[in-house]
Amino acid sequence: MLKSFRAACPQVSLSLYPMNNGDLHRALVRREIDIAIARPAIEDAEVISRKLVDEELVAAVPEALDLAPGPSACRNYRKRPLSSIRKPRALPSPISC
Repeated sequence: MLKSFRAACPQVSLSLYPMNNGDLHRALVRREIDIAIARPAIEDAEVISRKLVDEELVAAVPEALDLAPGPSACRNYRKRPLSSIRKPRALPSPISC
């Protein structure tokens, strides 16, 4: 996404700062930053938000493990490490300057 943005808008100076949602919210309201990419959405009357992508959350496990919902599923995974992989969908509209 950044490579496409920079190619489409070379005149725009872009700096990235890692922040949590609370810091992003404060920085936006104080006008310290111009835009934030946040999850979950920042809800505030002073901020306009637009969803960029939909994400699917998928559980992937070895075939031998049971994915049936219910209390037994919790017991099966209690001592196992878990991780997630997000697969973002494309932007709803092309980037333009």
